[in-house]
Amino acid sequence: MKLSQNQSDALESLRGLSAIAVLICHFFQVFLARFYPEYFYTDLIIAQSSVMIFFVMSGFLIGVSVQSNISRNGSFDLTSYAKSRFLRIYPPLLFAVILCFILSNLAPFFFESGSASFMIPDAFTRGKSLEMPAKEVLAALTLMNGFLPVGVQFNSPLWSLPYEVWYYVVFGLLATLRPGLVVLGLLFFCVISMANDRFMAYSVIWGAGFAMSFIMSKNAYAKFFCSVGLAYFAYLSYLNAGTFLSGTTDLEMYKITFGLAFAFLIYLALFVYDLPFNVLKKSSKISYTLYITHFPVMLFFIGTFEFKVKHDATASAVVGVCAMAAALIISHYASRVFENKKIMTAMFMKKAPPVTLDVKSPEHTSLIQK
Repeated sequence: MKLSQNQSDALESLRGLSAIAVLICHFFQVFLARFYPEYFYTDLIIAQSSVMIFFVMSGFLIGVSVQSNISRNGSFDLTSYAKSRFLRIYPPLLFAVILCFILSNLAPFFFESGSASFMIPDAFTRGKSLEMPAKEVLAALTLMNGFLPVGVQFNSPLWSLPYEVWYYVVFGLLATLRPGLVVLGLLFFCVISMANDRFMAYSVIWGAGFAMSFIMSKNAYAKFFCSVGLAYFAYLSYLNAGTFLSGTTDLEMYKITFGLAFAFLIYLALFVYDLPFNVLKKSSKISYTLYITHFPVMLFFIGTFEFKVKHDATASAVVGVCAMAAALIISHYASRVFENKKIMTAMFMKKAPPVTLDVKSPEHTSLIQK
């Protein structure tokens, strides 16, 4: 399928806005929540909703990419698919880890604690630091953090990346329709789901976005089905948000029902009614890099001004705004290199074309490549 200009603009806008929403939510969580704890759980809902939006759009755009691959090659070319996914995901991840390494080594010279950890962690910084144990770095680089019993405390948002990448792997293998590779994809899915049961739960959200890319019928039955689905899951997500805010459950059921509601909403808004939506579209160019680099930058600013951040709301807000600005600037320049397909192809692949830094090139802006 081919996206219309309006649909492409809307999806780019949603990607960019979701990344900015996560940035702002994390700003509140680590800089202001200790002064305004009554808003913390609402902020958490918004942040997790933004991640679920990423999952839906990721599934949808991979579905579009698979269809484009088949149309271009006559059948699904797993090799070109794998290269495209690698160039999209791994170079910015390497940059994020290198950035964390640099900040971790600078931290002892700037942190008030004199180390890469905080002096007295509170409820909003506990379990977070710029210390980089080898096992955490290895887990991040192999995209196994969260599946192995290892997290990444130096860059918490990396928790969602392994889910996305292993969905790429599973659905890519299934798309080949080759019996052996289909079995291998299902085996991967079962093994990873046993290691982390949320992988199976979130696959419903990612898979809903993937399915929407293949179900583009505008007939009355499709409209009715998606309208009922939107109403049903939106109502459930509203109820689940209420139970979470009341302290009687966690966010998992809310995330699943919200993600499914959003998948139906995207279908109706963009592919049935083709509603225009173009808000900060250019922010999508830095959305991935921003998502995986902003948190360690925030941690660096917290450690550098820890006493003021923890004891003065106004000073903390100022420091937090400076941290967000720094994260946006770093992401802007880093994305021009690490999200540029021509440059990354030249660095990682053989027989690459001549390299030019053209940020307006189709390879850089295409949603399918993202």
